[in-house]
Amino acid sequence: MFPAVLASWIVPVPVLRIVSLPAAPTAKSTGFTAGTVSYSYLSQVNYPTRTTHDPSTMVIVADLNPRTTLGTTGVFGQVPFELAAPGANSANHGGDYGQHVSLMDGHVEKIDAPDDINDDDIYASSIGDDLEENKGLRSARADAFLIP
Repeated sequence: MFPAVLASWIVPVPVLRIVSLPAAPTAKSTGFTAGTVSYSYLSQVNYPTRTTHDPSTMVIVADLNPRTTLGTTGVFGQVPFELAAPGANSANHGGDYGQHVSLMDGHVEKIDAPDDINDDDIYASSIGDDLEENKGLRSARADAFLIP
C-alpha cells in the first residue's frame, strides 16, 4: 500500500495485484449421470418447517428418494411414487451404499439405511395411506418424509 496525502491526512491506498488462476482440474468420471444425481427435500405440504422441532434429528435434505423417478411429474402436482422395497436406499450411490442426509442443525451424515435416524424411514410417510402420501403429506410434524 502506498500512502496518499489528502488535506494533510494520510490515507492508505490499496495496490491491486493481478493473480493468475490455476488451470481447471482434469475431469474424471464419478459414475453419476443426470438420472442418478438429484435430491429430496422435507415435505412442506401440511407441516411447514419450524425450528421448534428438535433440530439435530430432523432430516431436511437427502439423496433422491428411491421411490421416485427423476424428471417425472405426477397428476395435479402429486408425487409420482413407484413401488420399492421398504427401506430401499437412494440410487444416487448405486443403491447399496446408503445416502447422505443434511439435518436441520446444518450437519451432514452418511446413513446406511433410510430409517437410521429416529427409526423413521425418510423416504416414506407414516401417514399409512398411499393416496395421501402421493400428495406429499406427512403424518405429523416429527415425520421426516422427503420428496423430490
